[in-house]
Amino acid sequence: MTASGKSLERVSISRSNSKTGTASVSLPPGATCVPGIPCFNPEGCYAWKMYFGTQHPYYTVGQAWDRNLRIYKTNPDRYFREILDFLSRTGRKDPTKAYFRWHVGGDFPDLDYLLRVFELCRQTPHIKYTAYTKRYAWVTEHHQQVPQNLSIYVSGWPGVAMPEETRRLFNQFWLFDPDRPDPRIPDDAVECLGDCANCRMCWENKEVIKVHKH
Repeated sequence: MTASGKSLERVSISRSNSKTGTASVSLPPGATCVPGIPCFNPEGCYAWKMYFGTQHPYYTVGQAWDRNLRIYKTNPDRYFREILDFLSRTGRKDPTKAYFRWHVGGDFPDLDYLLRVFELCRQTPHIKYTAYTKRYAWVTEHHQQVPQNLSIYVSGWPGVAMPEETRRLFNQFWLFDPDRPDPRIPDDAVECLGDCANCRMCWENKEVIKVHKH
């Protein structure tokens, strides 16, 4: 309870969901994404329905993601402390639960957030992390600080330029659209089968992955 008698808002951490089969924390798409990114629309953003949906099971998701961003902006120390507290209790006895995803919805909202993620990952070496981002400049500039237990994928989208240095430094996760084939996707890219709970290759640092548009 706060001094005013109101209940303190808590960071919403998903223990698991049908997409990832693992724990995760998310932020609102759009508000935390690269400004003007073309994938932020009902056809391109898989998190759109989860964020804007009003029917079960999505009706509370948008509220939870908004609350997470609000807590981070008002008290970033508490935001990351709550996540750290959760992760410190996770996966030590059951290795199958020692996985975490940053942002089923949303992206790194600012550089300080990204650097705090790095530090939290270093503090919990028993957890394997993955994250997908279009914040190419930030991750490229700070690539030497990425901890070993964090697998970052730079997310490729048709028509969105990705610096050559970024492609060289990071794993890549490409959208494959058969109607708009992207020549940047290598022929030997591993196909995502959408079975995160059993596959885990995004946590194991596969170099290039592609996913069919859905």
